[in-house]
Order: sequence, then C-alpha cells, then structure tokens
Amino acid sequence: MSVSNKQIISAYRQLFRKGLHAIQYSKPARYNLKRVLEDAFRNGTPADFNARKIGNTLLFLSNAAKETGLEHKIVKNLLFVRHWEEAFASRKFESKTILQWDSSIHKNAYRHFEITIKMLNESMDMCLR
Repeated sequence: MSVSNKQIISAYRQLFRKGLHAIQYSKPARYNLKRVLEDAFRNGTPADFNARKIGNTLLFLSNAAKETGLEHKIVKNLLFVRHWEEAFASRKFESKTILQWDSSIHKNAYRHFEITIKMLNESMDMCLR
C-alpha cells in the first residue's frame, strides 16, 4: 500500500497541532517539537509511515492536552530532554578531559533514555521521538 504525500502532510500537521495543544504552546517546547517533527518527517521514508501508530500517538497527545497527567508529563519531559541534549551538543569546552568525562556520562544517560522511549513506543504502538 503506497502512501500519498497528502497523507504524510496531513499526519505532520495533525501531530504538530496536537503536540502544541499537549505542551500548551510553551515557548521552548514548541520549537523543539517542530524540530523533532521536521527531522522525523524529512529523514523518514514513506515506507516508515504507519497510520495505526500515528493514530495512537495522536490519541496519546490528545490525552496529554486534556489534563496534566502522566501523558502530559511524558511529552513535557521528552521535549525538555531533547532541548538539553541539543544544548549540550553545541557547548564549547575548555578542557579535553572535561569533555571526555562529561560526554561519556551524557552518552550513557541518553542511551538509557532512548531505550526507555523505544520500549514505550513498542508497548503502546506509538511513534514518539
């Protein structure tokens, strides 16, 4: 089954709209949401498109927008981590020893974070990033 460009654009817009509602249009998070979605849709292929997963993700984002429960906290913290991950990657270091020590800690923490997000996506059949 081939996916049309119109379906992909519609999915992007729906995810962006529901994501903005979920984060309540907060300023740092809305820019991170846009960047994460753009990366996912630019680097993804039409074969990666799964309407069921997108539907489940939209439902998750709708629940996150309704009240500040667990779903809202997951989305908020996901974008918070993405923000600081990008900020850390762009930092300039004065010492190479600090760089090696600091980056190994961050790589390990982000690896665990990515595994947790992957397991959440698998268990709930979603596509969070």
